[in-house]
Amino acid sequence: MTEVKFRPKAQILIQLGDQLIKNEGIALLELIKNAYDADATVCNLELSYLDSEMMGEIIIEDNGLGMSFETIRDVWMQPGNTHKKDQVIQGKTTRLGRLPIGEKGIGRFGIHKLGKEIEIVSRAEGKKEVYFKIDWEQFDSSQFLDEIPIVIEERIPEKFVNNTGTWIRIRHIEVWNKKKFRDTYRQITSLNSPFESLESFTVNVDTTNSDWIEGIINFSEIKEYALYQSNAQFIDGNIKNFKYKFLPYDNMSVAKRKVEKKQIPLNFSDDGKKKDPAQFFDTLSDKFMSEYGINDFSIELYVFDKSSEVTRFINQGKQSFKEYLNDNGGIRIYRDNMRVLDYGEKGNDWLSLDSKRVNNPASSLSNNIILGAISLKRDSSSGLIEKANREGFIDNKSYEIFEKIIEKYLFEFTKERNIDKDRLRQSLKEDNKEIADLVGEINDSIQKLDIDKKLKSQINKKLNRVKSEYKFIKETYVKTSSATSSYAIVIHEMEKIVKELSGISWNSNEIDRIDKLTHRLRDVIEGYTSILRNRRKSNYSVNEIIEDSLFNVEFRLEAHKVNLETPYKKKEFTVSCDKGLIISAIMNIIDNSIYWTHRAKNSQNKILIDTKLSEDNRVEIMIADNGVGFQGNPEDMIRPFVGEKQGGLGLGLNIVNEIMNSQKGQLLFPDNDSVDVPEEYKSGAIIILSIPQSN
Repeated sequence: MTEVKFRPKAQILIQLGDQLIKNEGIALLELIKNAYDADATVCNLELSYLDSEMMGEIIIEDNGLGMSFETIRDVWMQPGNTHKKDQVIQGKTTRLGRLPIGEKGIGRFGIHKLGKEIEIVSRAEGKKEVYFKIDWEQFDSSQFLDEIPIVIEERIPEKFVNNTGTWIRIRHIEVWNKKKFRDTYRQITSLNSPFESLESFTVNVDTTNSDWIEGIINFSEIKEYALYQSNAQFIDGNIKNFKYKFLPYDNMSVAKRKVEKKQIPLNFSDDGKKKDPAQFFDTLSDKFMSEYGINDFSIELYVFDKSSEVTRFINQGKQSFKEYLNDNGGIRIYRDNMRVLDYGEKGNDWLSLDSKRVNNPASSLSNNIILGAISLKRDSSSGLIEKANREGFIDNKSYEIFEKIIEKYLFEFTKERNIDKDRLRQSLKEDNKEIADLVGEINDSIQKLDIDKKLKSQINKKLNRVKSEYKFIKETYVKTSSATSSYAIVIHEMEKIVKELSGISWNSNEIDRIDKLTHRLRDVIEGYTSILRNRRKSNYSVNEIIEDSLFNVEFRLEAHKVNLETPYKKKEFTVSCDKGLIISAIMNIIDNSIYWTHRAKNSQNKILIDTKLSEDNRVEIMIADNGVGFQGNPEDMIRPFVGEKQGGLGLGLNIVNEIMNSQKGQLLFPDNDSVDVPEEYKSGAIIILSIPQSN
């Protein structure tokens, strides 16, 4: 039996760097993070002649603790050393109260991304100065790693005479261009959270390529244009101190608004598995830190509007404003005020915001209108483990729970933002643009794509339907008084979907997204045209209308084990209406009740339907449930694209309201205590459809 040991080739260090550090920006950030871990208060970067391979050089200097000969030999020179990881596990902070950001012990080997030759000078307190040099070309050979010696010189201090620190010079660089520099500069300047000051650590950047920085604006300039702002904390299983502000520009004629909620319960299920939103939440005790390693973090959000209707209020710098959001938009993550990549980087849609807009483009957020930061603490986020390649956290159960927390916060924020977005659109009184021709152009473009003929035909039918229905709904809105302001909002939002389609209709690689967008567009518009069309009214028995409605939802009621109470059967009223529309309204409300009774986690889910004649001779159909009740203001909930269902379209109650308007009826939200219903329904939702009685 013979013992054999692993003996890595020298190339492994270069391969490690290539695999783990994908670009120059991340390589520089690793060196800056090392300065932070060394308790530096200042880290200076000199980026000189980056457009020249021979003259170019990069210098990184910090005033941290520095390294002794022993530290370089026993820590720096050992790939995968657990020195920093052990500090984190033991909770051993530095003199400035920091826990190390790096843990893997391999980030420094990505330096070769920056240049072929590095020189390092470092000095620890009470020690001699240490100097060594590495030629990375030596490692790109067939030699074994232990066959390439690194000569370390201990000397009387020359660089750090009266202080400690580390100085690194990188030469024989890869040539940079303006784009690479600006991308890297952006990554460096975003290392610290813009929302929280970190006075104990400053990064200074100096460059001979100063013309490459021209035109770069900073966060303090851009945040003034944010219409919507919010912040909140996550503590012990709940979102706490949720704050939201709507801050229209001074030259806008719409009022400011703010909302504050002390607590928004999350109630995650014990197993944390991905489920239907209605099934995902269940009571969980204080497990977040003990089991999932997540607690005590905050989030801050600035959200903008890049539409031409809004940017016309910006007096100068419109193009820079849009470019900044395109380059920097997204939600970033910071741990102990230091950036965790790759969250918030261009192309990293880690919360699937842009993909969710395919299903709900009118009311959803997109990455390029958000500037957000999540601030974690090292000692209360141990369940979130960074990947070795520095591109985010490992996808474990803790990370899945973390994502769900952020999604819930964004849902609450978006719900409030859509209320004010609606108010803003109405205040702008913008003219509805003619887009029927644009829909035709989109269709023509899609028909030229080399895609499946059957799919092409289906899209053609949907877009032709949209085109004709759009013309109808617009003409009706303009010519009649039966269409309320909601139609203007819906038309505007449909225009946004069409504009999104216009941007991708030429690209066959986007065909799945095109298909989903056209399908969603058709569904939204048909929900409203069915109300506006001159449908025939007749006299109908209210009991017959309710019975037909219940027949249509019978399967869903059984599947969700909902018990019906039907005192309406003992009464008989007749109304003049479009029967199909009233049935649609009742079904919509019952669907909502099914959802919210399930969320209440009662031992028995119940819906009560009753009728009565009001004093002003109107028949009132009352639908009550024992669910969680309404969470918002009814006046806001009937606005289009404002809803309580996470992942929903937010049109249900708005369509019900429009149906009632078209039938000379009313959608009422009575005070629960004033309604004569059993006590178990008092905490749920109660809705009344009020319709004039037939003569």
